[in-house]
Amino acid sequence: MTNVFETIDKYFATDPPGWTTPIIAKTFAACVIALRPALVIEIGVFGGRATIPIAIALREVGTGMINAIDPWDFSASIEGQGAENAAWWKNANMHEEVRQRFMKDVRDIGIQNCINVIRARSDDASPHKCQMLLIDGNHGPQAIKDVERFAPHVDVGGLVYMDDLNWEFGNVQKAVNLLITKGFSKLYGIGTGAMFQRIRA
Repeated sequence: MTNVFETIDKYFATDPPGWTTPIIAKTFAACVIALRPALVIEIGVFGGRATIPIAIALREVGTGMINAIDPWDFSASIEGQGAENAAWWKNANMHEEVRQRFMKDVRDIGIQNCINVIRARSDDASPHKCQMLLIDGNHGPQAIKDVERFAPHVDVGGLVYMDDLNWEFGNVQKAVNLLITKGFSKLYGIGTGAMFQRIRA
């Protein structure tokens, strides 16, 4: 695992865009090493600061894939957002620049075989049976829809990470409440989010 963490540190030293911290990224990598998931699904990739560390860990264990779902489209980013957040996202060129940087990082690190990039809104991506799910896409009502569609496909014992629990308008917290009704229990808070585990079908 030392080599995994060293590779993650080198990646973060390049200052990739996004908000996932190195500590949270290493937590995701450690979860991969412990769970050996056949499939991880991530909703909301942006610069790949969670995606790439997960893929590095998947490469280390020699099995598994991450489906990385993101439209990289400002119109999808601003849906259901307040004026301040919507204004920040409206730089349409930013999305494409970030996507291209992410794809270059994937190639440079050599983890193409561990990542299935799905450039689409989560509504247009198919849920699949998985062992890890990260929901960090649009924090409007879409967050609730993402839990509704994707969480039932997580195996018992599998993990779900929800980010930005206190986002404006309360939709992410509503998504968490729905997650709990679907058999998930909170394990711990980390950063602005929390990790949940499915304890019953």
